[in-house]
Amino acid sequence: MKRIALAVAAVALLIAGTAAADPLKIRQGYGSAPGSMAPIIFEQANLLKHAGKSYTVEFTRFAGAAPQMTAFAGNELDLANFAYANLSMAVINAKIEDARIVADGFQDGVPGYYSVQFFVNKDSPIKGIDDLKGTVIATNAIGGAADIAVRGFMRGRKLEEKTDYRLIEGGFATLVPMMFDHKADVIALVPPFNYDPRLKDQGRVAFTQSDLIGQTEMNFVVARASFIAKNHDALVDFYEDYLHGLDWFLDPKNRSEAIDIVAKWTKVPAEQYQGWLFDKGDYYHDPNALINADVLKKNLQTVADLGIVSRPIDPNQYLDQGIVKEARKRLGPSPAK
Repeated sequence: MKRIALAVAAVALLIAGTAAADPLKIRQGYGSAPGSMAPIIFEQANLLKHAGKSYTVEFTRFAGAAPQMTAFAGNELDLANFAYANLSMAVINAKIEDARIVADGFQDGVPGYYSVQFFVNKDSPIKGIDDLKGTVIATNAIGGAADIAVRGFMRGRKLEEKTDYRLIEGGFATLVPMMFDHKADVIALVPPFNYDPRLKDQGRVAFTQSDLIGQTEMNFVVARASFIAKNHDALVDFYEDYLHGLDWFLDPKNRSEAIDIVAKWTKVPAEQYQGWLFDKGDYYHDPNALINADVLKKNLQTVADLGIVSRPIDPNQYLDQGIVKEARKRLGPSPAK
């Protein structure tokens, strides 16, 4: 009996040890890539030190940030990519008080870098932001960053949606055909969709998102405080791999190979990425994955001014970037400038 008891105890210890060693499964959402670089980075096994050991990651693509917020609220995601409006809606409307910003994704309108481009047909009478009354404007998602930027700008001009203009939504791949078919007068495009070769002859840029509301924290990663606390070590490993990958992709000496990788991943010809990807024609990716809290605070004020939420929130109360700071400390300074 004693031998049996010892054998059972040994098996129990073995099972417990195996369970303890199981890697953390991270469920992460994303919208568009290569704006969101994470799903591409985590397919490059040669850049990953900890993948499959302390963590695994499963990516799910969404039409935009708004549906990710719904999935995050339902505990279907551990890490969600939010646009600025979604943080306010998650905290105030969905009562997710433990939402925490853990890392930056990308920023729009940073001087010298890309800002969402609003296209019109080449023969459109719309010349710029002063010609939007009475138009139909299409973005990728109602409640997303581009949608809120339009609403904020138009509210400042005393123009209201449905009475003075209309907002509709469509997948990024469908927006160009919607404009050509005159289902929308204006469409908001992000890379690489704004480099659609058809737009060279049949479309033109009328204005950018930064023309509407200035610089924005376009995309950042949110987790629950309890998830961060419970899985601190694995998350540091995860972001060490992410930052190492980001360093590699942002390094100019790797640009040609990086473009080929992105082209293969997105199934978009590499020619459409030449001359802008991982350069000044791209979104700004902070090399340390740190957000600009001052910019985000202004963006959140816009969300409150629109009446989407009852009050503005201070992003510093929902900021927890200790994970990425620790990961960067392990790696040393980023080679990206």
